[in-house]
Amino acid sequence: ELSTSLIAAKKGHSDMVFGNIIGSNVFNILMIMGVAAMLKPISSSMFAEQLVNFDVWVTLAVSVIFAAILFARKSIGRYVGMTMFAGYILYNIYIYAIYVTP
Repeated sequence: ELSTSLIAAKKGHSDMVFGNIIGSNVFNILMIMGVAAMLKPISSSMFAEQLVNFDVWVTLAVSVIFAAILFARKSIGRYVGMTMFAGYILYNIYIYAIYVTP
């Protein structure tokens, strides 16, 4: 997924990049969660409530910010891309620090 999106972006096929991102998310939600639920029922008690609540708000905020930037600029450049990537790294460091380390 990552290599396909990077190659498409480098060749200027932004529609393919967005299609890949959206398709990947739809697949992950429907197929992966569906197969996992067939193997073992999924209940809300399996997830840390604090993590789920935090993720929902972070996802919503990032989606709104991303949409606002995209509509305002009509494109996403290197600076915004690097900022988004740095935010992703910081988010993962935060999640690791809070939930993985003792």
